[in-house]
Amino acid sequence: LLTSSTGGASRMATWLSYVRHHLCADLKVSVVCVQEHYAAIAVAGPKSRGVMAKLTGEEAPRHMSVVEARIAGIPAWVMAASFSGERAFEVHFDAAHADAVWNAIEAMGCTPYGLEAMELLRIEKGHMVVGPDIDGRLTADELGLGKMVNKAGGWIGAAALHRPDFADPLRKHFVGLEAIDGGSIPEGSMLVRWIGGEAEGHVTGSGLRVLEGSSIAIGHLKGGHKRHDEELFACSPTRKQKAKVRVTSPHFYDPAGERYRD
Repeated sequence: LLTSSTGGASRMATWLSYVRHHLCADLKVSVVCVQEHYAAIAVAGPKSRGVMAKLTGEEAPRHMSVVEARIAGIPAWVMAASFSGERAFEVHFDAAHADAVWNAIEAMGCTPYGLEAMELLRIEKGHMVVGPDIDGRLTADELGLGKMVNKAGGWIGAAALHRPDFADPLRKHFVGLEAIDGGSIPEGSMLVRWIGGEAEGHVTGSGLRVLEGSSIAIGHLKGGHKRHDEELFACSPTRKQKAKVRVTSPHFYDPAGERYRD
């Protein structure tokens, strides 16, 4: 089984089918979309490890690992992966048992939370999502994921990294932004050096820090990795809003990732 982002299953299945039939036609393998067969529930928070241990009767998996377990007698895969910056787990199981698994988790004292809450948490953590942040125009290195790339190549897209345009120092990078004038940073706004200046990037997501309440954002900025502490303006002509911002790391919360690791 291969999982995807919440809304990306159909898109990923289409891509895998293309790879199977056009790039790896000699492989004796089939790609089958089974998204309607499985349900998934995320259990997140500083107490989630203990909750999962009680639910399964076994030790919870370590970060970025997966184990087979049973919850309320129902077979499930428990995957340790965080999208909020806190320790978190995803539980995948037969969709026919969704009510039973949900009730078992809720009975442990867990409180349901929605996408808006997770959106604020993931922005403060600096977690990217496919679409606004990962839009297909930035390389892994420009997104801050260069360490995950196999430098030896041999994977789809490796040849593209050697194109001259990707050596341009003014290509956009993934950065963080914090308001320095007390205002809120408009989502989708352009990043400029002065009001009316040429756009050098844009805001892909914004919100308030959960504990502090100050306005922060993440976005793409030309040469952004070398522009930390630089002051810019985030301007949205359509909303008639602007904010003075400082360029920062996109990881505002627990930058070392210690809270969700063992």
